[in-house]
Amino acid sequence: YTGYMASEQQQATVGSHISIVKGEETRQHLTTKMTVKTTVVGAWVEGAVKNWFTEEEDGRRMMGRAWRPQLKGEVEDEAEKVSSMVSSVVARQVKLGLDIVTDGEVGREGYYMHFIRNGVRGIDLDTLSDKVMRDGAFVSQVPTVVSKVTSSPAPWCYKEYLRAQAVSAVPVKYTLPGPMTIMDGSYNNLYEDQRELAMDLVRILQREVLALAANGCVHIQIDEPVMMRYPDKALQFGVSDAAAVFSGCPAGVQKTIHLCCGYPDRFEPVDYQKADKTSYAAILQALDRAGFDWASIEDAEAQNDLSFLSSLNHLGIQLGAVTIARAKLETPDEIVERAKEALKYLPRERLMLAPDCGLGFLKQELAERKLEHMVTAARMVNSSY
Repeated sequence: YTGYMASEQQQATVGSHISIVKGEETRQHLTTKMTVKTTVVGAWVEGAVKNWFTEEEDGRRMMGRAWRPQLKGEVEDEAEKVSSMVSSVVARQVKLGLDIVTDGEVGREGYYMHFIRNGVRGIDLDTLSDKVMRDGAFVSQVPTVVSKVTSSPAPWCYKEYLRAQAVSAVPVKYTLPGPMTIMDGSYNNLYEDQRELAMDLVRILQREVLALAANGCVHIQIDEPVMMRYPDKALQFGVSDAAAVFSGCPAGVQKTIHLCCGYPDRFEPVDYQKADKTSYAAILQALDRAGFDWASIEDAEAQNDLSFLSSLNHLGIQLGAVTIARAKLETPDEIVERAKEALKYLPRERLMLAPDCGLGFLKQELAERKLEHMVTAARMVNSSY
């Protein structure tokens, strides 16, 4: 995928930042070889385009209705606004002390709608079909598969990565929806064989991943929360499909997958149907065998029995350390206690701290205080071990 490398000017700009990043990583490796690091899952508290959250009369943010792609709307000078906001969001994360940041997904109206809109042909965003989502958690109108699914003319995700890495002194993680999640979020009105559809999506995603790697992206994450909704399907084919997305990647790429138990429908949810957290053990073991480097899991909300971590031989865990739809502000001491529990079963270099999921339900002040406490907790752990 060297044919999809950045321009010379982009390479020069990003190259200088990557040199700083690699120098910093080398310094950290020499001085503190085994440390618990920090990251975010993906989304920041708000986007530059109308995203999948709406503000209700009581001030709480809700999600469900805004899954519909026709609500994206038009944004004047969208490219410029997105670029400006990426710079701001990246700077905020770096200032907070995070070791690995994202672009905040600020140009996306929804984490998988954005990928379909820009990278997939054959899934119609104007032809919507009613579908029961997330194992019966809610019903939504979703895009419809109307013709054979193919990729856009050229890779494009790497350009979003380069835009963020160019303004970051620390590594940028790029996130994409996985094939199982894209299929769950669309209505198949064409393929008789679901596996054929899955393989077409794998090929589309694989091209984007290879182009990201060719342009220097080390931390690549696919989001597959529906694995927790359908654990039998995840073990039957979901894990192998996710692994195939990374087929051909250079050895240095950190293959990451995000698995939460379900993004709630509103801030301070009461009765939202979550996935069964006990499925983590079997799915993580399968991901470990499949060669993944990191799995991002929910824990602040789920409060898992973490003893299953002892069965993992290679897989690192990005442990959900703060909730993403609660007003509760976790203290550094509380986060440290959960980190210490995980470290009973994992070495420090295989543990990161992260939020449970994206931050879109939170106001910026609360989100940043949660992240500050998370970074403080990581430093406390590293100084005490």
